[in-house]
Amino acid sequence: MSASGDSETLPAVTNSTCLIGLERIERLDILPQVFSTVTIPTAVFTEVGLSANWLTIKLGRVCELFYPNYSTTKLR
Repeated sequence: MSASGDSETLPAVTNSTCLIGLERIERLDILPQVFSTVTIPTAVFTEVGLSANWLTIKLGRVCELFYPNYSTTKLR
């Protein structure tokens, strides 16, 4: 259930910090409970080495996962 009280969950893109921290306290299980999908770039997978059925690994940098047109978009 989301913070607003409804049952809709949102997708997430994360870096290694979140995964490492939750793994250290043995609470990785909360990610699929809170988010509809959890996506990491391949570099994060390489760094952390984590694999789970709820985790999506995509080629690219975090900025490209957040902003699909990142390489063609000029940020102001």
